[in-house]
Amino acid sequence: MQETKYDKIGTGYNSTRQTAPYLTERLLYHLQTQNDRLYLDIGCGTGNYRY
Repeated sequence: MQETKYDKIGTGYNSTRQTAPYLTERLLYHLQTQNDRLYLDIGCGTGNYRY
């Protein structure tokens, strides 16, 4: 079976991604999240923004 481009890229993709504190702050501000609630984001990439 031939390795796809995604397989080559995907191997180290998650380990090279980091959260950006500024983007996290702005995202939470605009979403107006509440501490006692649960939120689900489908298709959110690597899942680095878990708060």
